Parts: sequence; structure tokens; C-alpha cells
Amino acid sequence: MDAKIVKEIKRLQGMSRCPRRSVGVLLYDRNMLLLSGGYNAPDVFDCYSNPCSKLRGRSGCLAKHAEIMALEGCYFSPYFMYGTRSPCMECSEALAKCGVKVIFVLTYDWNRKRDLFLQKLGISMKVV
Repeated sequence: MDAKIVKEIKRLQGMSRCPRRSVGVLLYDRNMLLLSGGYNAPDVFDCYSNPCSKLRGRSGCLAKHAEIMALEGCYFSPYFMYGTRSPCMECSEALAKCGVKVIFVLTYDWNRKRDLFLQKLGISMKVV
């Protein structure tokens, strides 16, 4: 992964307002033209006052995920996703629907269901 991309996804990760897990994401087209970026952040509540572990159990996150924020700001079909962490199942589904074919991550979070889903669709995830 290019050092400039790593620096930018880490900058976006630093903008996250989640106390549990901060994530930064960039989306590029197949010609490596930057399309959009995102970070995880709550829509209408404060994660520090009302952490998701209190609201929905350990796995439930109420914040907008970085991948979704990046896709909402994207007006063309992305081909590559670069992120600080691997996407959850729901974000993987959204990325697949939008045409992402290659996912690069700094940190891999094991999720068998997501990995099988991506593999079935021919989407590769690479840890760099």
C-alpha cells in the first residue's frame, strides 16, 4: 500500500468519534482516482455518553460505519477500498453492491461469513 494512502486512511481514522473502534476508509476507481473517504461516527447521539455496548450488546454499533460514509459520498463506482480495518458483513455487502473488487486493509478482523461472501463474489481482501 502506498505510504500516502496509509497516511490518509490513518488521518481519517483519527477523525473517528468512536471510543471502541476507529476506522478510516478511502475508495478509488480502477485507475486509482480517489473517489471518496470516510470514518465511523454517530449520526444523532454521542458514543462517549451512550456507548453501543450499553445500548445493543458488545457487537452492536449504532454509529455510521466508515465504509458507508465513504459510499454515501461516492458518485462513481469504486473498484478499490483501502481501510484501517476489514469491513463488517453489512459493509461488505454494501461495498459489493457498489462494485468494489479489491479490499486492502491494515488490520484483518476474522469473520468467516463475510470472508465466504466476498470469496463467492470474487472480491479479494488483502492485508498490507
